[in-house]
Amino acid sequence: IEVEVEKGNVLWIQNDQSLSKLIQDCENQGIDVQRDTWFIVKRGFQLNHTHQLSEWVREYKPVLVIVDSVTSCSTKMQVEEKDSAFAAPFYHYSEKNGDPGPEGFPATTIIWIHHDNAAGDARGNRLLVAGIDEQWHLRKPNETEHGPLQGQGHKPAQCRMVQIKKSRLGREGDLLVVERDANYEYSV
Repeated sequence: IEVEVEKGNVLWIQNDQSLSKLIQDCENQGIDVQRDTWFIVKRGFQLNHTHQLSEWVREYKPVLVIVDSVTSCSTKMQVEEKDSAFAAPFYHYSEKNGDPGPEGFPATTIIWIHHDNAAGDARGNRLLVAGIDEQWHLRKPNETEHGPLQGQGHKPAQCRMVQIKKSRLGREGDLLVVERDANYEYSV
C-alpha cells in the first residue's frame, strides 16, 4: 500500500543500545547521522524529564519522535513500571502535544518502544497503556497464521504481525502483516 508520509525532522531518543550499534543500524537504512541533519539523535534522556523532551520538540520541530526504549529511558526514576506514578509523564506528553502554551510543544507523532512482559503483554500497569493514543504489538506469526500467510504468497519466517491492541482512533483489532524480502525491503 502507498502511504503518504509528511517529510520533516526525526528525533530519535535512545538509551537502548550503544551509539556504534545505532550508527550501524542507521547506515544500513541509508542514514548518515553526521550528514543527514533531519535525523537528530539524543541520548541520556529520562522519561520523567518532561521539560527536556518538550524543549527538543520545540527546537527541532520533528514530524516523528521515537523513544527507544521506555525501560532504558526510565533507569533513574524514583518509581517502577508497576507504580501508577510511572505513567504520569505519558499523560503530560499527550496533553502538551500540539499545545501552543508555554509548556506545550508543536504537534508531532511520538512512538514509545516498550518491551513485553514474560506473558507477552505490555509491561507496567494499565495506566501506562491508558496514557497513549494507540498500542501496537509486534510479534511473530503464530502457528495458525502460517497457512493463511503461505496461501497469500508470504513466507511466515520473514513476516511479523502488527496488531493494534488499543486505539482512540477506532482501529483496535486491526492486524498488519509486515514482510522483509531477500533484499531487506519491507512491505505492509
